[in-house]
Amino acid sequence: MGGRAKVALKTDAVVHADDAWLGLSKACAALCTALKPQMLRVVLADSLVRYAAFPWREELRTTEEDLAFAQLSFDDVYGANASSNWHLAFSLASPGESRLMVAIPKSLYVLLTNNFSQSLPEVKSIQTSFTRALMNHRKALPPTGWMVHLEDDSASIGSWNSQGWTWVNTVRHTSQSPNDLVALLNQELTISGVSLNANQPVSVALNAPALSQTELPQMPGVRFIPLKAVEPVFAPLEMRA
Repeated sequence: MGGRAKVALKTDAVVHADDAWLGLSKACAALCTALKPQMLRVVLADSLVRYAAFPWREELRTTEEDLAFAQLSFDDVYGANASSNWHLAFSLASPGESRLMVAIPKSLYVLLTNNFSQSLPEVKSIQTSFTRALMNHRKALPPTGWMVHLEDDSASIGSWNSQGWTWVNTVRHTSQSPNDLVALLNQELTISGVSLNANQPVSVALNAPALSQTELPQMPGVRFIPLKAVEPVFAPLEMRA
């Protein structure tokens, strides 16, 4: 019979950069022993990641110039030379469009791209929880709007329009209450300078699997678009801090 068997297996691990991600390596080794996969596709929890909306700048003409400017911008936010410890990557976009910038710890990126010192199967892809949700739901997302992506311990919130990404932020958020979600979204909209208008509601795609359809929040000036859970072709190996 064709196809691949889908297996759900959850494991808990203490994950720290300070010990060279030893807890992560042990957890992955145990999973590989149990499942015997031929390759790994990794999804990183947003608590391990940093995001930014990277604006289009006509004067930046090469990938190297893009990266140098992104590193300076990262250092402005997180401190001098902070970018030296992070691997930066960008979403695809057409000329003139701002992009989503993703940063993951460089030591973690090196560990994964070296297949855990070549002791485990090949790491075929590395995604983050937010970017995976964007890809899974790309057909359901409005051409202009926002997406709220909830995890157990964080919320990632981003917006885009015809010129690309305009805002993205990840905050600590452990509540699944609709009222708390409204308060969080209202805070992000206010900080980003969005004014709500009941006659022209803002479209907000909501990826919150823990919320039932009967618990969808109500917010004047906002039209929530609930996103259905999408089962990936490959069971991801989810990594959390």
